[in-house]
Amino acid sequence: MPMFTLTELLLSPRLRLLAAVLWGLLLAAIAVASLMPNFGPPADYNVDKVLHFLGYGGAAGLPFLAFNRARRVFAAALAMAPLGVALEALQQFVPGRAAETGDALANLGGVLIGLAIGPIARAVANRWFVPLASRPRQFPQKTRRVTSPGGGAK
Repeated sequence: MPMFTLTELLLSPRLRLLAAVLWGLLLAAIAVASLMPNFGPPADYNVDKVLHFLGYGGAAGLPFLAFNRARRVFAAALAMAPLGVALEALQQFVPGRAAETGDALANLGGVLIGLAIGPIARAVANRWFVPLASRPRQFPQKTRRVTSPGGGAK
């Protein structure tokens, strides 16, 4: 029996592909922004923590819309936690950057929120974005009029 079960993803292959592409672009943006020298918002008001949180939340949540199998979804979403820690640790080798525990914790918090919101996003996507034509049709039951062999109704 699987450890985690998910509702089947009913999105069209095009929408799943779009979610996968967006996920890949988000991962690339996170990696580039994390490893660029002297890059990022000012540390005032902890804006960088909010960006870490939102970025990793999206990176952990998008696999719920991109993949159908629960094992792939959770593997991709959970992989964001070690990625966030690794990219934060690599910043100590980048000029003008420093590894911060607060950033790593914001990354992990975002992953947890993405794991919590991902199944909800999946259910909402199934409800809102699945074309009506692909849903099972439910027709009202018509009552049949029974006629007698003589032609009159009973």
